Amino acid sequence: MPKEILARFVSDFKRGYQVPEVKTKLAAQGLFPKVICGEEFRTFIGAQVDLYKTLTKEFDIKMQ
Repeated sequence: MPKEILARFVSDFKRGYQVPEVKTKLAAQGLFPKVICGEEFRTFIGAQVDLYKTLTKEFDIKMQ
C-alpha cells in the first residue's frame, strides 16, 4: 500500500476513535483500541506468533 494512502488511513482511523460516542460505545464493551502500523505492528504480530507457538507446544494443542 502506498505510504500516503496508509498515512491517510491511519490518520482517519485515529480521528474516528476520538469521536465521543465511538469511544463510549467501545469502552462499554471493554475495548480501548490503539492504532499501530509499520514496524510497531510487525513487532506486535511477531510477539503474538511467538506466544501462540509457545502455548501450542506447552499445552500440546493440535488442529482438528
